[in-house]
Amino acid sequence: MMISLVALAMVLGACGPDEAGQTTTTRPESASQGEAGTTEILVRATMHLLTNDTTFAPGHVFGVVLVVDHLKDGTALTGDQIDALTTEISDLSEVRFIPDQNDFITDDLRPTIDGAAIITLGAPDIDGNEATIDMEMWCGGLCGIWLTYALEIGEAGWEVLGTVGPIAIS
Repeated sequence: MMISLVALAMVLGACGPDEAGQTTTTRPESASQGEAGTTEILVRATMHLLTNDTTFAPGHVFGVVLVVDHLKDGTALTGDQIDALTTEISDLSEVRFIPDQNDFITDDLRPTIDGAAIITLGAPDIDGNEATIDMEMWCGGLCGIWLTYALEIGEAGWEVLGTVGPIAIS
């Protein structure tokens, strides 16, 4: 009986007024995890990489963004994930999905398409309201970045907080 009352108090406390007297709720777990959560993380992290963390000056836009059509662990991107990424990236650049990044790299380490960047996505590691995702962007022998983003979910969805761990820049 006591455990049930404690559990009920914890649930009610999560939905009750905060210190300022405002009623707060937490985002449903189904919105933060599963395929919908994974898709949102992939999109938010990719857009953050393309708009904030390129190795060029702020505002640089690649002519073509080539996204590897599977995660680093080999899991294929779903149709919904491809559609969501296409919708967001196409506001910046032409976007294409490719099966193998090596098919788009010349022997002298240049992209086969001038002005292109190749994006490879890791599988998001979601832990409640926090997540991390490994990201790679390659745009030439002396042009690339490899990093891990930390994200947190809030009322507006998943938000990139910054990087964690080592960063490699070429």
